[in-house]
Amino acid sequence: MIDEIIRTKELNAYCYKIAGRMGDDLFQQTILEILENKTGIKKADSKMAYAKRTAFFLFINPNTSFGKLYRPKEIDIQRCLKSMYENTDDDFTHVFEYLNQPPKDKREWFEKTMFKLYMEMENASCRKLSSLIDINHTTISQTIQRFKTKANKYKTSQT
Repeated sequence: MIDEIIRTKELNAYCYKIAGRMGDDLFQQTILEILENKTGIKKADSKMAYAKRTAFFLFINPNTSFGKLYRPKEIDIQRCLKSMYENTDDDFTHVFEYLNQPPKDKREWFEKTMFKLYMEMENASCRKLSSLIDINHTTISQTIQRFKTKANKYKTSQT
């Protein structure tokens, strides 16, 4: 199972794409994480998509083994998301298309603005964003969920 992922070199190329010169370290940490948590990959429909999600999580989260050792101070989340899903069936371009659509009303503008702020944070957390902009964290969380729901509806309306 893991041999197949290593042999294709797709994960290795993906790690270099999102982590740059630290791609080899990210690749090794990803393989180690997958080997330590075997139940996750066994349950996954697409083994490569699972491996890429694991690598992405290790890269953006500062509390992981990779994050603690190698994480750069600034990460381009949008670039990482685009590179993560370019070779899989999962497609998140609809999120960016929906985000770039002009808002229809003030509520939609607020949802898009909150989502942008949330994604641009170094350690994305509703509580941290709440303390920065002085809006209740529950409101931010619900707003981000509404944005995600609307972005998914936008995707289904486009197909």
